[in-house]
Amino acid sequence: GNGAKYELSGHKWFTSAPMSDGFLTLAMTEGSKTPSCFLVPRWLPDGSRNVGFQIMRLKDKMADRANASSEVEYRGAFGTMVGDEGRGVPRIIEMVSSTRLDCALGSAGTSRRALQHALHHVSQRHAFGAPLVDQPLMRSLLTDVAIECEGHTAASLRMAELWDTRQRQLSSGHVDKHQAAALRVGVAVAKYYVTKRAPG
Repeated sequence: GNGAKYELSGHKWFTSAPMSDGFLTLAMTEGSKTPSCFLVPRWLPDGSRNVGFQIMRLKDKMADRANASSEVEYRGAFGTMVGDEGRGVPRIIEMVSSTRLDCALGSAGTSRRALQHALHHVSQRHAFGAPLVDQPLMRSLLTDVAIECEGHTAASLRMAELWDTRQRQLSSGHVDKHQAAALRVGVAVAKYYVTKRAPG
């Protein structure tokens, strides 16, 4: 059950961020037909290394090489169950959802800060005898960027609102299925779109 200590064995084809100090992983227990969630630390409570956690290889990724992915083996790795037995997938989905929200909010903030830098820069520069900010082509470009930044902010804050509502509903025991579905789908779409557009 929740908080119990386990020894994990098996092959895991995909593990994100193998440089981390802790890993949430799904594994089957003997008494359950569905996987449970476990926290596998890199370091044991006594300070020694969790030698049962072994990285087999890093994945050859097309992008995002700074955030590696790996293939690992659990060979008697120490792990602690997180949440209820057999409820690992919902626990992982909740964690992924919060990470997606964080990515969307951070990227929206980065976009907004970049827009502020651009507005400051063009208000200080002159071109063709007038401030750069007053040139029609620059105004058109900045308008497009400002509208997109507003969209990033609105989408991310709407997902944060749904997240907050869901947390309150979970505490009260009454979950609105439509809002839960909107959050599950919406936060994935917001994370994908906002993080994809933010670098530009």
